[in-house]
Amino acid sequence: MTRLVPLPDALSGTPFTTAMASAAGVPNRRLRARDIHSPFHGAHLDNSVDASVANLCHAFSLGMSRTHAFSHTTAALLYGLPVPLYATHGTDTHVAVPADRRQPRGRGVAGHSLAIDRWASQAVLERDFVTGELFELNVVAPSVVWAQMAEVLDPDDLVALGDALVTGELTPIGTEVMMGQPLTSISELTNVTVSWAGSRGSQNRSRAIPHIRVGSLSRTETLTRLMVIRAGVPEPLLNVVACAPDGTPIRMADLLWIRERVLTEYEGEDHRTARGKFRGDISKFEEYADAEWHGLRVHADDLFVDPNVFIARLWRRLVARGWEPPRKRKTVEAARR
Repeated sequence: MTRLVPLPDALSGTPFTTAMASAAGVPNRRLRARDIHSPFHGAHLDNSVDASVANLCHAFSLGMSRTHAFSHTTAALLYGLPVPLYATHGTDTHVAVPADRRQPRGRGVAGHSLAIDRWASQAVLERDFVTGELFELNVVAPSVVWAQMAEVLDPDDLVALGDALVTGELTPIGTEVMMGQPLTSISELTNVTVSWAGSRGSQNRSRAIPHIRVGSLSRTETLTRLMVIRAGVPEPLLNVVACAPDGTPIRMADLLWIRERVLTEYEGEDHRTARGKFRGDISKFEEYADAEWHGLRVHADDLFVDPNVFIARLWRRLVARGWEPPRKRKTVEAARR
């Protein structure tokens, strides 16, 4: 077996171009070796570099025009937005340009054209976790990402994406919850819905915009909220602090029905596999019970297999605590993973 010549330090552990390799004295045949991945024409990563969305975009950006911006699913992932599995199929990196420019083409790239009056982009700061260095990526504006994702997402997931965009980081302080700076606002998403009317995804945007709320911290919280409302349950409050009868703050809970003192929290796999979180959940629900709150746990099967079992249980708890349902409970469909 032929021993591979190590790459120069300047190219090891970080994306580089063919031109950069040539300038460092690396011959083209070395770039075809088994320890190097070339996701795009003229862009390379050695195997020590994680092929994450950010690193792939970093590799592409080395030869990227200033008129290019990452878009669609790629942009959503760079912003850290909740993108369901069904919308991440395929490996292409999505890149958009204004309509008067030529779309990028080539291996691993999906090019898009965006009307000039809809064009808006901004820099997103990422970190290279091998070198520790920061790098900027040009990404279409958050409201544009939301409009574009209407082409591929179910309406409920478009709501979840919108919820994530308009909700900043939430920090409980006493009985109040402080909100950090969100990526955009409901009014801006409403403006986009109007200005993009008639384009692909218009129906999804129109259906989603009335249901976007400030306060949801995850896709699963949004899906739970939409499902219980669809079944006929009153709309809950989102991530507010549950308090004891004397007003003493306990914890911030996912979904709350204040009058009935009923709340729900979603529990992912980490709640089961992480010992500290598992024990913390036990203590948390004991604290809720001591403060006269009835807490219900929601898990993946309640959303993606059959939500009606959980909804029936929630319905009974609300009725037992004084809620008078105005109509019969409706059956709802499970969400897509």
